Amino acid sequence: MGVLNAMCSRSPRLMEEVRLLHATLASLGVRVRASWLPSVANVAADRLSRDTDRTDWRLCPVVFSALDAAWGPCTVDRFASVDSSQLPRYNSRHLDPGCEGVNAWAHDWAGEGNFANPPFSQAALLLRKTGVAAARWRDFVRANVVGRLGGDAAARVAADLHVSSLTSDTAAKYDQHWRQFSSFCAATGRTALTATPETVAAYLASLYSRGSVRPSSLQSYLSPVNTRHATAGYARPGTGAFLSSVRSGYTRCWLDRVGSLPPERAKFPAAAAWFIAAAAAKTTCPTTRTRLTTITTVFLFFRRTAELLRLTVADVHVRANGAVEFQVVRYKNAERRRGAHRLTYTIPPAPVEPDLPLSLLRDGLSWLAAAGARPDQPLFGELGARRPPTRDEMAGWLADACASPGISAPVGAFFSPYSTCGGAATAAYAAGVPDGRIVALLGHSRRDTVTAHTHYIDALVDPCPAARRFFDRFLPRG
Repeated sequence: MGVLNAMCSRSPRLMEEVRLLHATLASLGVRVRASWLPSVANVAADRLSRDTDRTDWRLCPVVFSALDAAWGPCTVDRFASVDSSQLPRYNSRHLDPGCEGVNAWAHDWAGEGNFANPPFSQAALLLRKTGVAAARWRDFVRANVVGRLGGDAAARVAADLHVSSLTSDTAAKYDQHWRQFSSFCAATGRTALTATPETVAAYLASLYSRGSVRPSSLQSYLSPVNTRHATAGYARPGTGAFLSSVRSGYTRCWLDRVGSLPPERAKFPAAAAWFIAAAAAKTTCPTTRTRLTTITTVFLFFRRTAELLRLTVADVHVRANGAVEFQVVRYKNAERRRGAHRLTYTIPPAPVEPDLPLSLLRDGLSWLAAAGARPDQPLFGELGARRPPTRDEMAGWLADACASPGISAPVGAFFSPYSTCGGAATAAYAAGVPDGRIVALLGHSRRDTVTAHTHYIDALVDPCPAARRFFDRFLPRG
């Protein structure tokens, strides 16, 4: 009120608005004088000034950084505000300083790295939007394959099988990046289909100029271009010696610009996992105990986080000797294996007590049985839950579990849910578990020790008591 009457403010930002208001009033020949009204006489305006948007919550920045490193780069935060945005560019529910636009649904998402953390009430709309993009990509692929195979019933079935090779998320991403490539070609007078390697090189140059596409993300931009051409019967323009040289130059120039390589996903230490197991055993909060037990079990079981989060009560069985059997009924890339089948494992009891990790899991199973949980009850979900926890939710649990005791990744690295898999393999190796057993627990070919050592095992980590407590159970017994 005082600012309006005096037409003056000490805030430079507010003063810019005052000058605009003063100019507008002068052009209209209007004067404004503000006076105070009690709240009871100004209900609507007073309510708006006091209204708090309860849906405007911010994902933990550590979790966002891990997601951005794994799936980014993200360029626009679609559901945010000036207080909650994770990125400089964002869409907000209401107009606020700095937002790029109001109402994310009213904007074109094509060609952007979209980070979407919507209100839960709008989750179905988000799934529908990504589903439309996936359907658009699949329709194109299906039409081309049917035409090339003759157009009969067998061709249509073959086309359906072909488009099913991509998940909906991947198909939606392909559609987004293909549309971005097409827009670039249209704007620069180039041909998107069929494109030449020189056109693709120019496209990479435009991505470099944007300054937000990391070298590690380039393949996700090139794969849709190559796939679109291959599906239509043309040569893949994003391959060959010339493009390989351009990509190498892209990486070198990127590093010269930013001065450093991106952070590495760190392997979660066995000592930290044991600390979390001890915290789970001590807590009296059932929800906290379940979440900490989830982290501990994922570490002990070696498997991919998403696979273990999908486990149900029916997938796990406790033997009379205390060992735990479990099955993975669906896992990544199973469709690419000949004679693919379920993966079954037995986790034996530790030779020395206390066996905290297995005790926590057995206690959780006993509690679910006593509560009358259904066989399809998610093992790590709330009682009665219809869906399992997501990887993003576990990322939040892991961040919370690490925050209190001050557990942090090494300099230049970060923890994510997938860190537990490499951490477990590293701890088992340090504890003396043979390579063949580690590879089998990872679910790889029993002869594929190269992948295990390249991507999962850090041979420089020394053995520690926590590693032995977790994985002495897998040592050969005479």
